[in-house]
Amino acid sequence: MKITNNKTISIITTITIIAITLIINTTIIAAQQGHMTLLTVAESGNKTYGGTADLYLEIRQGNGRIFIDSFPLTKADTQISTRYAQQIACDFLEMDCSDKDFFYTIRAKSNIVGGPSASGPMSVLTVALLANLNMNEDIVMTGTINSGGIIGPVAGIEKKTEAAQKKGFKKILIPKWSIINSEKNSSLNLTNNSTNITTKPNITYAENFTKEGIQVTPITTLEEAIYEFTGKQYNNYGEELVIPEQYQKIMKEVAIKLCDRTEKIETALTNEVNKTILNETKEQINNSKTALENQDFYSAASYCFSANTKLRTMQYENYTNESKDLIILDIKEKTQELLEKLETKQLRTISDLETYIIVKERLTETQELLNENKTNTHTNIGYTTERFYSAIAWSSFFEYQGKEVNLEEKYLETACINKIAEAEERQEYLEILFGKIFTDEKELTQIKEIHEKKEYEFCLFRASKYKADLNAILSTIALTEEKMPELIKDKLKIAKQQIIKQKNKFPILGYSYYNYANSLEETEPNLALLFAEYSVELSNLDMYFPKKKQINIRIDEDRLQTFSIGVIIGIIITLLINSGLKKIKTKKK
Repeated sequence: MKITNNKTISIITTITIIAITLIINTTIIAAQQGHMTLLTVAESGNKTYGGTADLYLEIRQGNGRIFIDSFPLTKADTQISTRYAQQIACDFLEMDCSDKDFFYTIRAKSNIVGGPSASGPMSVLTVALLANLNMNEDIVMTGTINSGGIIGPVAGIEKKTEAAQKKGFKKILIPKWSIINSEKNSSLNLTNNSTNITTKPNITYAENFTKEGIQVTPITTLEEAIYEFTGKQYNNYGEELVIPEQYQKIMKEVAIKLCDRTEKIETALTNEVNKTILNETKEQINNSKTALENQDFYSAASYCFSANTKLRTMQYENYTNESKDLIILDIKEKTQELLEKLETKQLRTISDLETYIIVKERLTETQELLNENKTNTHTNIGYTTERFYSAIAWSSFFEYQGKEVNLEEKYLETACINKIAEAEERQEYLEILFGKIFTDEKELTQIKEIHEKKEYEFCLFRASKYKADLNAILSTIALTEEKMPELIKDKLKIAKQQIIKQKNKFPILGYSYYNYANSLEETEPNLALLFAEYSVELSNLDMYFPKKKQINIRIDEDRLQTFSIGVIIGIIITLLINSGLKKIKTKKK
């Protein structure tokens, strides 16, 4: 047999040996594995006791799937919070995790592992594995993971701390805004509308809670938790909030449109008006002027809208029912026309999505109010009229040039479903703690109906707001009045950080809510807290949509060593084969 090309043979031999080595070692990209201890609370008869469970996580190359293997079986809320913990972790690292599968394994002695209090630790472990960080095994934590990376309050802190101390942990991380109620002197009466402290309970806040033999550290954010476990600092996004000129320009246009309407309505009023309401309106008009001077355009728009509603209501009080019916018919037709036009809009950016949500909310509310019985429509005619014109004003934000994202229907539907699940998980947790007195089953039903109508964008918004409502309740139940300002400042700080982190994906809706919450901080703290929650929840909608692919390779040192040895052996064999071929060729000659 004639050997014509020794060089070709050498190349083929080398490639073959390397390929065999790769097959033997499967891949140099290793599965990532990690473990941490979870804290649990269980009941036995009338007694409550703390315990521990083991959480294992393995991350492999895959298709973005999430698997939960638990014994005993977990409740549905644990499954939902596990998925959300993974989403938060991937978003925290700005990493596309669609090419990875996550295997969470929980092993516990209690009959049922339930509740979302493990979601905070799950996020920490997921971040640590994805970022290849070493975990401190002497630390344990409890807390929910919420939008913005907030570590939310949980129940059973005392019992969990006792369990951690008995297990030999040196430090426990607990959510800052958890309230530890001593069993002595605690008397909380929960009503449909408020939390009523009938006697002065012996309340201990997390920041004042201590336990002999273990260090108790209150935390607020995922960044803080990761630092405690790994020593890695992640809060390097800066403190300065830069507001895009384009946002300010359009928001100013919206405010001016609404405030110009105030003057027009005032001129149409007769002298026979309610002086008390007129004085309240003048106060709001003055507030709007101050906000415009301070370039706080969202607040200015809100003040003018409120003033317009009151002025318009006074104007229509003197109208006949026939005249009101004509106005209602006109607004109905215009609302339906604008809704149909809205549905034809192509959404390319997050700002398009947010604008769609803002306009849709106003038009839908207008339509619902106009479809009520005649008495209600006549009563609300001033509000519905101005709500419609508010939708027109906010449509200006479709001009905002944001960064394009993939808003295909399948991704919007998935985002809608995920957000509904998150809201359900929050609702279920609240009901476990306090029953159904603080939740609104009707709202959740309506959100699901919106999903069935395939209005996924609006579903995402409504579910986000409802989840924020529930988070606000969880944050404030049994909270004393003197602690409210501190809680609001913490929420506003996190909302601000969330907006800063968006960089070139400026969240027009999240920032608007943040801005308004700031303006209400001193005068209406309850509303300020609620709008801060809205800001946090709606400042990072893009986490639900596909991100740009990134290559994240983790090398297993043992496999790399084996692979290297295989390559060296392959080279040696290749050299021997070449040497043998040369000898054969020489003999033939």
